[in-house]
Amino acid sequence: MKLQFSPKNNQQDRVTEVGKAYFEKSLDYDVYNDMKNYDGKVLIVHGTSDNVAPISYSRRAIETFKNARLKEIPGAGHGFRGAQQEEATKAIIDFVKGSIQGDR
Repeated sequence: MKLQFSPKNNQQDRVTEVGKAYFEKSLDYDVYNDMKNYDGKVLIVHGTSDNVAPISYSRRAIETFKNARLKEIPGAGHGFRGAQQEEATKAIIDFVKGSIQGDR
């Protein structure tokens, strides 16, 4: 990919080109295949009403990772706000504290 800056080829055009190339390569990537090789602890926090990445992806991921847990946020979408954000934050803090202390 040849990138040149000119008035007709601004930064947004370059970002679009890179984004497109990244997206096209990602179509053939099997993330679950790599997940099974990761030995570290994993916490996935996912909203049950996520319309961008279905909750089934995370449910499959915790079955694929060797040491993972899933915190589902009922009714939450792809981002968290208010009480849902507080619930997600608590889950993350508890996970990090547990990891530091040697718990799961």
